[in-house]
Amino acid sequence: MKLIFKKTFGVLTPIDEIGERFMARIRDGDMVTVEARRPRNIKRHNCWWAMCAFIAQHTSQLPTAEHASKYLLIRTGRCTWVRGKGGDVPIADSISFANMDNDAFEEMYSDALDLICVMLPHIKRDDVARVLAEFAGVGSLMSDHASAAE
Repeated sequence: MKLIFKKTFGVLTPIDEIGERFMARIRDGDMVTVEARRPRNIKRHNCWWAMCAFIAQHTSQLPTAEHASKYLLIRTGRCTWVRGKGGDVPIADSISFANMDNDAFEEMYSDALDLICVMLPHIKRDDVARVLAEFAGVGSLMSDHASAAE
């Protein structure tokens, strides 16, 4: 069963009647197993694809946003290595909403921004983040943690 809770004053509370009924069945002192995942921020997801499109537009080695995405994932270590005929080959991990929660996505996004700043040392990280947010049409997402507050 998937339930959605909201943190208020340090306490997780259900956001709907289904969650409230579930909580009512739990007695004080009962132990419950919980798998917590924070939902992904669609604005940050759009910034990722804006970043990849921007890279594709400004480099001949990565002609599409999909190529740029796979490149960034592999360069930041989000890949699985498989044995090929010529040796080990990296396969980029999936960034689908089902396969990567918000915390993992934020870490990956931050690592990709760091990589871009290494590749283009004359550009400041905040400037890259601002330009990407504007390019994606999502306004300002200056902080790596902006999505957590939204």
